[in-house]
Amino acid sequence: MAKNAKIWIILGAVVLVAAIVIVLVIVFTQPKKTESYRTIQIYESEGTVTVDRENVGSLRAYANMRLQSGDVLTVGTDSHAYLKLDSDKYILAEAETVVEIIAEGTPEESKTTINLVKGAIVNRIDTALNENSSYEVNVSNSTMAIRGTWVWIGYSKNLSDRVNIAVMEGSVEMVLKDGRGEKLPESSRTFVAGKQIGIGTESKNGVYLEEKSTDLRELSKEALEFMDKSAEENGEKYGFDRAELQQIIQEKKEVRKIYTVTFMVGDTVFAVYRVEEGDKVVCPEIQPTEN
Repeated sequence: MAKNAKIWIILGAVVLVAAIVIVLVIVFTQPKKTESYRTIQIYESEGTVTVDRENVGSLRAYANMRLQSGDVLTVGTDSHAYLKLDSDKYILAEAETVVEIIAEGTPEESKTTINLVKGAIVNRIDTALNENSSYEVNVSNSTMAIRGTWVWIGYSKNLSDRVNIAVMEGSVEMVLKDGRGEKLPESSRTFVAGKQIGIGTESKNGVYLEEKSTDLRELSKEALEFMDKSAEENGEKYGFDRAELQQIIQEKKEVRKIYTVTFMVGDTVFAVYRVEEGDKVVCPEIQPTEN
């Protein structure tokens, strides 16, 4: 009897050891799961572009610079920057734009928040967001949840807040905010491609909204060039009429800026001229002499 018990104990031990070995083999032969994290990258910039980072300060932006979630991007006059988030989200920050980029979660379950302080951005999302992902642009008077493709958003804060939205492809769900910055769910509206929306705040009338058809001529040359370049790289993926885009771009190139040149004699305005970009004006002669 004792001998049989001993045999059963030995067999049990052998089975246990075999089970442990099998578990270890399974664990160590399984492919390691690649760590998944969000990436934010400046893949191109022109002019004066700086990055303000918490506990670091101001940094000069450069091509292929990796940003951190929470960085604030400032784009100077006659400047712009292209950003890439993960592998399928792109942002053009136009001249005189200040924007904070917050990227949380993973590329598969992402939460992207763009806090637009001023200026204008073009948002391009190539992969449709799943139910666990979000992409929002915040300004003081509203929040825009972008579900896909191409949306231009411009924001200015002068005497009153003003945000303009142009939906080129995809859709945008817009929710207004109250004076404390809280969302007003009952104000939620969805706008689809071909719609252009203006939202503003007036001291007397509160929030107002206007809607019309998207006019590409109201977009900047940089925004149109971004759209055209993307269409060229991605073939027929986007529904843009490239001939129309290129025509508008050429028209904008041909329109020259008008400058006002003022000539002074002491503290007195002697002459004022309006001159087109590229031209010159000759300093007028004082007839008779100053005295």
